Amino acid sequence: MGTDILTTIEPSYSSSNLLVANKEWASSMKTSNPSMFTPFATTNHTPHTLFFGCSDARYNESCLGYAAGEVFTFKTIANIVLENDLSAQSALEYAVNVLNVKQIVICGHTDCGGINTCLLNRRNGLKDGHCSHLYSYLDDIEQLRDEDIDFNLNKNVSITQKGKELAFRNVRKQAQKIAQKDFIKIAIQERGLRIHGLIYNLDSGLLEKVEIN
Repeated sequence: MGTDILTTIEPSYSSSNLLVANKEWASSMKTSNPSMFTPFATTNHTPHTLFFGCSDARYNESCLGYAAGEVFTFKTIANIVLENDLSAQSALEYAVNVLNVKQIVICGHTDCGGINTCLLNRRNGLKDGHCSHLYSYLDDIEQLRDEDIDFNLNKNVSITQKGKELAFRNVRKQAQKIAQKDFIKIAIQERGLRIHGLIYNLDSGLLEKVEIN
């Protein structure tokens, strides 16, 4: 089905092709999940999980194995949670204080573009080009990279391995920032909200746990 949709969209990227692909998708969903498009589904929005992931197109909340409607999703570049990002902070507040989710999943991934940009010292190129906002945004990752001198100087570790390690550290950092927010602390204490850190492996589809404490 995925291949058929891509073939349908690729020739012209027209809105007509998008609508054709959508009809095929909707038909497939009705077969695999008959309750997906019902009056109940249109009025019932009670996800139990907030998935905070990276904007990368190669993975999404489906890696958790939950059904449609179970996960409230928010994605940013390199799954960074900035305090001055009103959209990210609003998503956190809404998921926890209104939807009353039971768990927050911070999920990074291997071969992350934001991680690799900082790891390979390419961030300055963003400032000189047409991505000045992204240059500022990735400062969070660059600070994390510079915290461990031994990590940067170790030539026995491949760039791929360093990238994955930095992705682990980034997930831990973002999860810890979220855990320190007052309304999150209250939700943890009063109704047992849980925060999980995960890394998605692009080459296998498997998740790895990130210790966040």
